[in-house]
Amino acid sequence: MGLLPIAADALLGFDGLGHSALAPMAWHAHAASITILSEVVAAELLLAATVSLLVLRLCERRRASLR
Repeated sequence: MGLLPIAADALLGFDGLGHSALAPMAWHAHAASITILSEVVAAELLLAATVSLLVLRLCERRRASLR
């Protein structure tokens, strides 16, 4: 159950791309662009790790119920 809020938090990390809807990345300062992209990459890694753990937990529960 604790992985679901973490996954939701990871999805909120993609909100950083909303800056591009208001102004292209070229309009941002170089440091701001790096910060925005770093936030999105971190969100992507967190989401991938969380989904992997969720799948592993579900597979373990399924195996345990089949025994």
